[in-house]
Amino acid sequence: MVTIVINLGGVLIDCNFVAQVQDHPTFSMGDVHMVQEGEEQWAMSIRPGAVAFLTELSKQATCHLITEAGEACVRQVLTHLDPTGTFFGDRIHVGCRLKSLTGIRGDRVVAVDDSYTNWDDTSRVMKITPFYTAFKQSVSALSVGYSQRYHAMSLAHVQRRLLAYCADSTTDVATWLTGWQLPLFRGMIGHYCRDPNPTLLNGNQCWALQCGMSWTNDPTQATHLFVRNRVDGHAFTGMSQPILSSEWLWACLASHELLPTIDFNIHK
Repeated sequence: MVTIVINLGGVLIDCNFVAQVQDHPTFSMGDVHMVQEGEEQWAMSIRPGAVAFLTELSKQATCHLITEAGEACVRQVLTHLDPTGTFFGDRIHVGCRLKSLTGIRGDRVVAVDDSYTNWDDTSRVMKITPFYTAFKQSVSALSVGYSQRYHAMSLAHVQRRLLAYCADSTTDVATWLTGWQLPLFRGMIGHYCRDPNPTLLNGNQCWALQCGMSWTNDPTQATHLFVRNRVDGHAFTGMSQPILSSEWLWACLASHELLPTIDFNIHK
């Protein structure tokens, strides 16, 4: 049976200091759970689709949880995420400043994380788009509606890929991950209407950069032009390149495939 090691933060949940987000207009006590760690209180949100994701994977694979967080904090999180211990049992690895698959017993071990950072070996790490709640500053470029929708889409896509890996006992991890890690936006050059300086990248741009897209401050050199709303689209009047909403970037990142641009075109 395949063994899947899943990072907690950024993949299954997101946490924010309560004091920093409680006055945010999208913050609701009904949408989050309170987690206490020492004197610090955290607002913890479970990623849309996370429970369904774990339900399906645990039927076909042995799931482990890995995290930098301490045991007391993780136990509180699991009362909401895995209250009966069905998904992870005692296969919980806490306080992992340096994450490693060494010592994880099982066949065809693979990890799922939103970052390669702090892994001693990334050759068996499946990287996905991170989960950020709507009231977190780092997703200020995303609208509340579609960011939540694509967080669920990203997890569902990863689930399909992992289940296919579980069903194919002839494929080794390195071969299976090769297609996943290929640059998504190979050869594309982007330009944002409101961000002419490519050295000051927002969240979408940083992720696209890691997936092969380069950025320019000269829109005439770009292959794709991006705006956040139709009003901004007027700045590109007369240009021949596709003028797209930034939602296209996030949708492609979430599904890990190039989606047709027609649904995201900003028409002049």
